[in-house]
Parts: sequence; C-alpha cells; structure tokens
Amino acid sequence: MPPYTAMKRILILIDWFYPAFKAGGPIQSCKNIVDTLSDKYSFYLLTSDRDLGDKMPLKGIIPDQWVDQNDNTHIRYTSKDAMTGDLIKQVIEEVKPDIIYLNSLFSLRYTLIPFYVLNKIGYNGKIIIAPRGMLHQGAMQYKTFKKKLFLYLFSRFYVRQNVFFHATDEQEARDIKKYFGHQSQVLVVENIPSIDYSPLQSKPKEKKSIKCVYASRLHPKKNLLFALEVLKDLEDANIQFDIYGPIDDKEYLMECLDIAYDLPANVMVNFCRPLRHFDLSQKLKEYHLFFLPTRGENFGHVIFEAMSAGLPVLISDQTPWTNVEAYEAGWSLPLANKESFAEKIRMVCDMDSETFRSMANNAKEYANTYYGRLNFKQKYGELFG
Repeated sequence: MPPYTAMKRILILIDWFYPAFKAGGPIQSCKNIVDTLSDKYSFYLLTSDRDLGDKMPLKGIIPDQWVDQNDNTHIRYTSKDAMTGDLIKQVIEEVKPDIIYLNSLFSLRYTLIPFYVLNKIGYNGKIIIAPRGMLHQGAMQYKTFKKKLFLYLFSRFYVRQNVFFHATDEQEARDIKKYFGHQSQVLVVENIPSIDYSPLQSKPKEKKSIKCVYASRLHPKKNLLFALEVLKDLEDANIQFDIYGPIDDKEYLMECLDIAYDLPANVMVNFCRPLRHFDLSQKLKEYHLFFLPTRGENFGHVIFEAMSAGLPVLISDQTPWTNVEAYEAGWSLPLANKESFAEKIRMVCDMDSETFRSMANNAKEYANTYYGRLNFKQKYGELFG
C-alpha cells in the first residue's frame, strides 16, 4: 500500500498508462494531468499491465502491486485476471480517495464494473468521468451496437448527485448532454498538451517535393484510407508519406495497403513501426506536413504536438483546431471535398524553403500561444475542487 498523505487523493482508473503508448491521446491526456498537478494532489492509478492489443505485459513494470513513481504518484499495473470488482473495492478501501476519475467511457473493466462497485458500496466522494471523445459523432458510428448497449447499462445506475463529466471542449459538453440528458453535471476543462519550447529546426524544402507524416492508430475513425486516396491524383511532385501508428483494425490495414500499392510511382508510402511519445515528437520535426483527415477528435494531442514541433497541419474540420488556417498554421477542411485536401498538398509542394519556414514558424507560434493563455492548474483545481 502506498504511503498515506494529507493531500487530496485522486484515484484514476485507466485502461492503459505510461509506458504504454499505443492508445495515443487518452494516455497522454492522463499523464499530463498527473505530471502537471502532482505537487497539489496525490494520484493513485489503477491500470492494465500491458499496452493496447498486446498479449505480454509491459517491460520493466512490477505487476499487481503499488509502485511509487514519485512521492505523490503511485501506480498499480494490474494483470487481466486480477482486475475484478473485488480488487476495485479493495483499492478504494486502501486509498480512501476523495475523488475517483474514470479516464474512459466504453471500458468494461475500467469504467462499467468500477461504476457498479461504486454504487454498490455507496461511495460518496466525487466521481468524474472523462469520455475522451468517445461520444463524438465520428466515433459513435463504429461498434454502434456495443456502444448503445454500454450506454444502456451505464444509464441503469448513472443518476447520482456526485457524478460529474469532464468535457474538454464545448462540443464534447453537448455530446455528453445529448446522451446523458441536460441535467448532467458537465465541467469543461481543456486537455493539457505536451509543449516543445525548443527553437524551430530548419528543414530543407525543395519545390515540387514534400515529406508528409500520419501519426495515429490504424483505424477507420482516423481515416488513413481517405489520406491515401487523396494522394492518387498528385502526379506532378515527389511525395513521401510516412505512417506511424499501431494496428487497431487488421481488415482496415489491408484496405489501406491495397490503395498504397496502386499509388503512382512519384508517391512513396512507408508503413513505419509505432513510436513512443518522446521519439515521435522528435521524429515529427523531420517532415513538412502533418496529414490526419480524422473523422473526429475531442482534442488531438498529436495535432497540437505536430504544430509545437513546427509542422503545418492538414486535418479535417472534425477537431477543435478549426481556426488553424486563420493563423496560417495549416488547414482544417470538410471531408466531403477530397480535392481540397489534394490542393493544399500541392500548395505545400510548391513552397520554397523560405515560404515553408514562415508557415512552420506560424504553426509553432500558434501552439505556444494556445498553451500560454491557459491556466491549467487553476482550471483543474476547479475540476477537482
């Protein structure tokens, strides 16, 4: 059992946590909360002992016991068979948390079963649920039956005065109220992104040449197939398109490979191994354009991190970053017009080094300005109040 502390204690339940990385944004969202606020709160994290889709436990962890990351951060990496209602009840009795934070919505082991246990034992502390974009229209169109069943089961014991939802923008707040009713208690607090304050790196940029990068899960929601189809009609430039991300849907991967195989000879597509967060943030600096025509993000950590690395972005209008074009930091476009995406790639292809560097600097300044205007400690203090 980790040491008792007089600081307010927050128990976080999350399917995957660092050093896991394949689940992407939800891991980073949670890690940045803990790293930023561990001087004000004591965090206890109950999580899986393996990464998304992995059969073997994470290397270097000690499973099924508390591990102290620092004085105020304690993690229990739990094996699959051990993650039961009895364990959750035991952990709550040990930690005596003031707040329980559920960093997911559609998770049997880390949301639904814990919520059932909390109701059964009559837990009267504050319960915060972070849907992490799972109620977004673009996400709800996949595994629809399973999600509707989950929402039905959840609603059977949801209505409680001490339950709050953590939305990261106004759109997510509307999504929550759509599914849980306008009486739901929703608190809007932005995600804490990872910022790179290092100087902008100079990248050579020749006309009629571009290096693009995609970094996300290989899943229909992330829309890699759309990105590859955009590249079909770009025959007048040398294009390198590198893809980083874990395979989340093998059938979808095969569709993407079929399209990639038929692309013109001037388009070189590379499917690269997934990178850990720090390695990816450094790798992004080698490219000219971040290309992610996603069907929906409630935040999109990797989009922000691409801009922070000095990388203009080409994204769909289904993210919070819809104003990037106004700052000349990239483009946010509707998915209905595939040609408009191709047009922007041609535009970057035609840039020389000086023009490109100006846009890269705009992207980095956009990220710095966004980060600088938000008082995260105050806002999360209100969330955990």
